[in-house]
Amino acid sequence: MLKMVDGTGIIGVDMVCPLGGTVSPPQPPNFDKVEVEGVGSLMLPNSLKAPLERVELIGNSTQGENPTPDNPQEIKSAGRKSKNLFNKNTAKQGYEFPSAGSDVEALKEGWFVSDFMPVKATTYYISGKATGNGCKLYNKDKVFVKNVQASFGNIKFDEGIAYFRINGEIKDLDKIQVEERIVATDYEPYGYLLDVKVTGKNLLSNKPTDWQIGKRISWSGYPEGAITIYPVAKNAVNVISLKPSTTYSIINNSGGIVINRIVERGSSENGIKDHDVRSSKYTFVTNQNTMNAILQFEKVDGTELLSTDIEFIKIMLVEGEVNEPTPYEPYTEQTLTLTSDRPITKWDKLVEQGGQYGWLYQSEVKAYRGETAVSPYKSGFYFLLNNKKITKGEGYCSELKQDVPYEKNPCINFNMESNTYAYTLNTQEIYGSSVSEIKEYLKIHPLHLVYKTETTEFVPLPQSEQTQLRNLHSYNGTTHITVDSGEIPCGIKLTYRKEK
Repeated sequence: MLKMVDGTGIIGVDMVCPLGGTVSPPQPPNFDKVEVEGVGSLMLPNSLKAPLERVELIGNSTQGENPTPDNPQEIKSAGRKSKNLFNKNTAKQGYEFPSAGSDVEALKEGWFVSDFMPVKATTYYISGKATGNGCKLYNKDKVFVKNVQASFGNIKFDEGIAYFRINGEIKDLDKIQVEERIVATDYEPYGYLLDVKVTGKNLLSNKPTDWQIGKRISWSGYPEGAITIYPVAKNAVNVISLKPSTTYSIINNSGGIVINRIVERGSSENGIKDHDVRSSKYTFVTNQNTMNAILQFEKVDGTELLSTDIEFIKIMLVEGEVNEPTPYEPYTEQTLTLTSDRPITKWDKLVEQGGQYGWLYQSEVKAYRGETAVSPYKSGFYFLLNNKKITKGEGYCSELKQDVPYEKNPCINFNMESNTYAYTLNTQEIYGSSVSEIKEYLKIHPLHLVYKTETTEFVPLPQSEQTQLRNLHSYNGTTHITVDSGEIPCGIKLTYRKEK
């Protein structure tokens, strides 16, 4: 039976139940789905507590101007480089180092041999390895030099060592960490990391582990001057990510604790603005290049500030201007670290595909040393890189300019020539005039390249990361999404449920 719902203009359907009575028609949802995007962070206003949908992270790349062989400009992409230098995915499984000096790998089920790891003039700490034959050391041509049978820990390599390898039981693969430090730190997976954080309206954490308790800021009178954090029992400091050119408000419902200083910081890590905040409400606009801020807290009565004071703190930091009394809203947080085995370039992104979240790569990152074919080409040479088609004009080179007349300038061009996937390069002024000369030069002075391919490669995230990503949700009221992708911010795009 059809009937008109009173005063709404909506036609509903009454369905008769077998036991009598009727069932009301389903009601329209009380929310809208809104797609938003930004760089580095997002604010989701009027959000409802619900799963985040269609989350995407879009890569980013930058490079300095006018690269030359004598003044290369580093190509930087999104992704915080892990401190762990050990890549368990490239370890050769089913082999071990022989115990008696030879460099020939021996077959042994349940064991692994790592890839070559380049050595810097620094001290390394190797942790997490319980068994094995220690390290093998190599020169720049990857020729074996000697064994190091010492137990893992603090190690500094001799002059002339360019690479080292380790080996052990496969069961230890998930525990090993190699880092440029003199003491071990907490384990971190190998690769490039993106730290995702979802918080509510209040941006000020009340977790003591996020604070440096018993510390104070030393701040010079010059904004570009260095900031020093030093011990003072009655103080505590906290570092919070902030967006540039954005309004923030501090609402203090604590009474006994005040913020007595805020120092904004830019990419240089130095202060760019100093605030002295002791009022119950304070609003400020961040500088145009602000990345984060150090907040310094103290107790009004001058007594020692303890971790229990932090846990019960009633101070809020919120985005936007607050003109009315605002009740305290507890800090809430969800965190997730996404891993990639390569930087996330401007042509790569995190997507959902075929029911899985993963990285959709459309780029190649390569240090070219002349391993593949090199042939004369007009006033220079061309060389092949791989079997993936490249996109004309889409790429970077740390050492050479692009898209300039190659007859007159040392340069690199991204082209496809006669169905081969090649770069053309004017090299005679730099490397010499023969194939043998250029190959010899490139062995010692490789070209560092990042370029777009015409083909894509989808690599699913580890299942644990997929599960955590699907469990991220927005909060009732206001939700903030921030992604720490290292020096280069990445793009964020997602859909959330908004209050009607």
